[in-house]
Amino acid sequence: MSQRTNPALAELLVPAAVACDLKASDKDGVLAELCGLAAFAGLVKESGAPLQAVRQREAQGSTGCGSGVAVPHARLAGLDRTAVAVGLSRAGVEFGSVDREPVHIFFLLLGPAGSPEAYLKALSQVARLVKETDFRKALRACASPAEVVALIRSHAV
Repeated sequence: MSQRTNPALAELLVPAAVACDLKASDKDGVLAELCGLAAFAGLVKESGAPLQAVRQREAQGSTGCGSGVAVPHARLAGLDRTAVAVGLSRAGVEFGSVDREPVHIFFLLLGPAGSPEAYLKALSQVARLVKETDFRKALRACASPAEVVALIRSHAV
């Protein structure tokens, strides 16, 4: 599949969809803030449907994958392409992670219901990136959305 129809994570991420200091202090607040970022960046039309889809996915099991990382995700109708938002929490948020540790790094992925390829590719790329301790440390140290995007682009997989 071509890069045009199956873009890399770095191509999907825009600075307007990145928050380096999430304000939310609980799981639902983080989900709402991330979906709001995606809407603000123009990646989704509004935040309501994505938030509902992500909440439903979280009800099946937490997407807190350990090491201070969570990857809330969902597929939904009406989306033309995969949308990615990134949020960093300085304080950390209880997210029901497998290691029971607070989450500081959030990657929200929203994919079109009928076309999973780019969505699954982005999920795979996030999983590879966050396995690296040095990447997680560097991401948590980012002070601006532009730094986050540049870091992810420099680690493109």
